[in-house]
This record gives sequence, structure tokens and C-alpha cells, in this order.
Amino acid sequence: MAVTKPGTLTNLPALSDSIIWRYIAFTALYMAQGLPAGLMNVAIPAWLAKQNMGTADIGIYLGIIGLPWSLKLIGGPIMDRFAFLPMGRRRPWVLSAQLGIMMSFWFMATLTDPVHNLYWLAGIGFIINFCTLFHFFSRR
Repeated sequence: MAVTKPGTLTNLPALSDSIIWRYIAFTALYMAQGLPAGLMNVAIPAWLAKQNMGTADIGIYLGIIGLPWSLKLIGGPIMDRFAFLPMGRRRPWVLSAQLGIMMSFWFMATLTDPVHNLYWLAGIGFIINFCTLFHFFSRR
């Protein structure tokens, strides 16, 4: 363990050394994948229905945001082929996916009147599910 300066965070143990930290990391990664999926696939369509949006429009939204999951067959090989080994095989993918999810949610929060900007909402949902897909593969 490296010596830390006063007032800084102490070094955490490696995940290979602590089963508790492995469970915490796995739970955090699982939540990071499931929370956006639940919001995009359940909460927002329910909110759109509450806003009196038609079922065809909600279906279009769900169809657009579901498209990235059709890429599951090529997502894994892409992640296995391209890696930044100084950071590990999957860490760059996790970090970039998390950054993409956070930025997309921030952009969604700034979207004015999402009911009348359904295609923008669906486009952001597509990006969130795309990033969630690569986050999903990083856990395997």
C-alpha cells in the first residue's frame, strides 16, 4: 500500500483481496446498468402515458430505445478486440459507458417539454441504452 498524504482518502483494497468489496462493486455495477434500463423502459413510458401520449407514440419511443439491444451479438467481440491494457481489459469500457450514461441523462434533464420532443427523448434513450449495453458486457 502506498503512503497517503494527510487529508486524502486512504487506499482501498484490491477487489481480488476483499470479497466484501467485490460484492459492493458488483452491486454498484448491477445498479448502474439496471437503473437506466428501468427508467428508460418502464418509468418514462408510464410518464408519457400519464401525459396522454398515444400508444403508437409510446411504441415508437420503446422501439427506438430498444434498438441497441439488437447489437448484443457484436458488442462482446468489439469489447474483447479493443482494449487499453494499461487500464485493464474492460475498465475503459466501463468508464466510457458510465460517462455516456451520465452525460445523456444530463442532456435529458435539460430537454424542454419532452412530450413534444419525443424523437429527441427517444434519441437520448437510444444513447443511454447503447452505453448500458457496453456496461452490461463489461461485467461478464
